[in-house]
Amino acid sequence: MTPAADAVIRDYVERCLAGYTEDNRVYAECVGQMAGVKLRTASVDDVTTIVHPFLYRWGRMGRLLGQKSFHGWEGRLAKVIRYNWQGLKRYRTVCLAVAGSDLSSYGADIERLYEAFKSVLGRVGAPKALHLICPHFFPMWDNAIANGVRAEMDQRPATSEEVEPFSPADYYRFAAAVQDFIREHDRLLTELSKRFGRSKVKIVDDCFWLATKRPLAVFF
Repeated sequence: MTPAADAVIRDYVERCLAGYTEDNRVYAECVGQMAGVKLRTASVDDVTTIVHPFLYRWGRMGRLLGQKSFHGWEGRLAKVIRYNWQGLKRYRTVCLAVAGSDLSSYGADIERLYEAFKSVLGRVGAPKALHLICPHFFPMWDNAIANGVRAEMDQRPATSEEVEPFSPADYYRFAAAVQDFIREHDRLLTELSKRFGRSKVKIVDDCFWLATKRPLAVFF
């Protein structure tokens, strides 16, 4: 673990120990409620009572989703969930950390599901909703996290292809980066996951968010 990464993860632990915040409560409640939804028959009511508060209250997406172009997104998202229920059900039981040494076998599904959700919720809302449904597999990003990880990856010699920002291919590459990070720090993340009752993917999201607030390269 690099000193910078160690500092961010320690910061995360300290914040968790500081107290149980309202944001934590909303996140935990919504994830728990979503786990009980039958995806094959997901309804507008399911989206309104679970996904809506997750995106508005926890995800702070009210300003974006309140725009005219997103009007009626609840109904459209319910349709997307029903149409993709089989793939989503599969990833409810898959952990990104142990999804296989080569994530490319999941690449087509990751890109397809991201694109389907992006068509309804946009590039930031899509991963949040996917994570809500499959919290151990789909990582979340915002503009700062995605740009930060992309910048780190583009500096690595192994990166050879140009990838359009916020495209399905970019999200797949991001998921692979999160998987690498989890594996590199697996012992500590396993401990934190058990201690705080959160998925490793969620802990990494928190760590990456903290990292974007620091003038440090901490991702790899």
